Parts: sequence; C-alpha cells; structure tokens
Amino acid sequence: MFVSGKMSQMKGATQKTYTSGHVLSVLTAEALLGSSRHQGVLRQLRGMIFISDEDYERLYLTTLHQFAEFVQVMPTVVNGPLSSLLNEGIARAVIAVKNYISSEPNPDPLLLYAFFSATLFRDVARVIINHKVVMTTEEGGFVDEWQPFEGSMVGKAEFYKLYPLAPVYQRLEHALAPMLAQQIMPREGFLWLVSDLKVYADWLDVLRGDDGQGGTVSHGLGLMRREDVYNLVNALVQVPVDMKVAKDTQYGDLFYAWLKDGIAKGEIAVNTADAGVHVVVDGVFLERNKVFHHFAEASKVPVNMNVVFTQFGNLFGVASKGGGDFMNQQYFSEYPTAGGKQGTAFSSPLSSRQRSLRAGMVLGDPSMIFMNAQIPATTDMLKSMQPKTPGSHQVPTAQSTQSPSNKPK
Repeated sequence: MFVSGKMSQMKGATQKTYTSGHVLSVLTAEALLGSSRHQGVLRQLRGMIFISDEDYERLYLTTLHQFAEFVQVMPTVVNGPLSSLLNEGIARAVIAVKNYISSEPNPDPLLLYAFFSATLFRDVARVIINHKVVMTTEEGGFVDEWQPFEGSMVGKAEFYKLYPLAPVYQRLEHALAPMLAQQIMPREGFLWLVSDLKVYADWLDVLRGDDGQGGTVSHGLGLMRREDVYNLVNALVQVPVDMKVAKDTQYGDLFYAWLKDGIAKGEIAVNTADAGVHVVVDGVFLERNKVFHHFAEASKVPVNMNVVFTQFGNLFGVASKGGGDFMNQQYFSEYPTAGGKQGTAFSSPLSSRQRSLRAGMVLGDPSMIFMNAQIPATTDMLKSMQPKTPGSHQVPTAQSTQSPSNKPK
C-alpha cells in the first residue's frame, strides 16, 4: 500500500506543533520553499526531469508553488508537526519521480507528470477535513473563514488560525482530493492529464485511495518504500513561522479549549435540564447565563462572561458573517423545572414564558465542539423562538458563484 499521511505520527526529532489560540502568518511560495534544504530538494527534482526550463516552470514549478501556498504550514494530522503536509507532499513527489525514472529507461513525460502530481496532492484534502481555518488580523480579529475552493489565502489575509474538527468529515477525503488537485494545479497540466483517459483514471485512483486498481501509476506508487519518504521528510526543515497569541480573542480561545475538554471528559453536561450546552436542530446551543458564566467563575479570568461571550463569537465571526452560526438565539425550554414540572412555554402567560426562555449562541457545526465522542442526538426539549435558515443555505449571489481561477501565477 502506498505511503500516505502517516509520516507525521512517526517518531523523530522534536518539531513545532500548532498551539491553540495563536495566529500563523500567511506565507508566499518563495517564503515556504526558500530554505536551503527545500531548494536543494527542488534542484534534485529539476535534475531528474529532462524537459526545457520553460516547460518545467509552467508545469512542475507552478504546481509546486501553488500547492505550497494552498497548504501553507498546516499539519497532515491534527496536532502533527507544522509544515508536514507541505514536506510530506514534496518528499512523496520527489521519491515517486526518482523511482519511475530509475525503473524506466525511456520515461513517458505524461506518466512522469502523473506520478509527480498524484503523490504531491495525495493528502491535500486534509486542509478541509482536519481543521476549520479562519483568516485573522495579527491580533486574532476575525477577517473571514477560509473557503479552500476559492483558492489559497495569499492575498486574502495576512494571518490565520486553525480549529481542529472532529473526524466526522474523514469520509470526504478521497472525494475532495481530485477536486482540489484540479483546482490548484495549472490548467494546462490538468488538461494534459485528461488528454489520456487511461492515465487520468489511474491518477484519480491514486487520489481516491484506490491504489489496488492495477494502473501504471498505482502500481508504481505501491512499490514506494516508506523509509525513503520518511528519510527525505526528515531532510527537509520546518518552514520558519512565528506563532503569536491572538490578543483580541484570548479569553474566547480559553473558553473554547475549556468547553471541548470538559465535554470530552464528561465534566460538562449536555442536553439536560441544568446544562448550558444543547444539541439543537440549528447546531449546538451554548446558553449565555450558564456555560459562559460557569467558565468565567471556574477559570478566574479577569473579565466577565459578557467579554468571554463576545470574544468567543468573534473567533468564528458569528456576529459578522452569520452562515450557520447565530450570535443571539433564543429557545423556549420544555425541560422539567426544579419542582419536577415540565415547562409550559407555549401555553403559559408571558411571565412563565420569560422564565422558561433560554438565550445564547448557536454554532452550526457540532463537530467544532464534540471532538472525542459521538455527537449527541438533537434535544426535543428546546423550541426555537426565532427559526432561521442558515446563511450558507440561502441562494448565493452571482458574485459568490464565480469559479476560482486556475491560471498559473
């Protein structure tokens, strides 16, 4: 079986990993690939590919640069070393090219490009399934949520933060990889691949994890030795990048870490009468006067729960972007009261309704909260006072449906 994204889990020298609540700089390809180690490996790659400098630049170098700017210094696995997605992709591609030309006296140019690009992009979908990526200011202020299908972050923001997702989207990896590869690589490179449907089908098999289908590319990659790739990954260096504390959202980040940890350990109740966290039709409801108040008291932070509430909302731009998240949402509770009676929010006088009203924030994606456990069933004890259609479900504007450019830079 071909070497895939497990290199980050192998033991080796201590490497820098992402620290929650910190911002990373958005880097250009020149900065990402500028180290002497990276340049040395790229010179090695160039020396193995016998085409003109012009053809190499528009096909291979453009592909490498656009891949680097797309993945930045993101890890291959959650909590893995920074730069691992970049370095492992480069290492696989170089080893794949080396193995092919070593075994083939007259390398086929199209097959060589298929080997190179399939191995480079093999794990590219990890940028979507492992993390929510939020573009920010240097102080951590929300700029926008990164939409990978709109292209890299270069030119859109100067900093970004990573928020791990629960493994509920892992099943999308093999479907997303070919789509992202087509988007990132130069258009003429992709058109070259699809000019031979047999080669293209083999290329797709690799990206979709169907290495056993028996094509030339799949077969060649199946012979790749894990040790060779691992040794080359170790020869590369982590891209130097500073992590800075997000000052504008530091208490929101602390609350987020506390919330996920408490739920994972069973220390924070979910879907009970006295809980401040509920799974609702809209997503996950976080009750302001319960879970945020509890954190402010338990953590002894030097700010009140209103500051924590606002900062947490600003982590994901809840107030500014909407989407599937709602900053201020209200629910009528039908949970039993302390006296054992069920709430009567829909049949009682206004005063009773007010007593049963719960207010707080809704995050549309439960996988942002429930990291190490199955997402609980939706409670039927809370009824939304203001049913809303998520912004992402609304008919898009003409501008938002424009296709991202695949033109080489």
